[in-house]
Amino acid sequence: MEALSNLTSLPHSVSVVVPSTIDVDSMMEASEVEATVNSVVRDMSLLFGGATATKGRGGWVSSDAGLVTEDVTIVESNTNESALNAHIKTVVTMCLRLKKDMGQESIALKVDGRLYLV
Repeated sequence: MEALSNLTSLPHSVSVVVPSTIDVDSMMEASEVEATVNSVVRDMSLLFGGATATKGRGGWVSSDAGLVTEDVTIVESNTNESALNAHIKTVVTMCLRLKKDMGQESIALKVDGRLYLV
């Protein structure tokens, strides 16, 4: 594809699924969700040059609470190999912090199409 040959290619994708609940299944205030999403967008943008936040709806089965359905925000960055290698540990640390701060059983992290439960 000659038309794309001179364009910058960012072949890797990193996504963090930000929940809207705390302590597994208690709804957060909308302002808290927005602040959390904005923080993740800022951090991912600083690491990878940009990020996009997309709203969605998700569900999962908690070992404590059973079926949990909630609004989620998927924060995605695209990047090159060197930035991915340089910053993926920071992203995992960010997910661990979200997990702890939000009282979650896990935070979903997707790298190049593979889902990891942090």
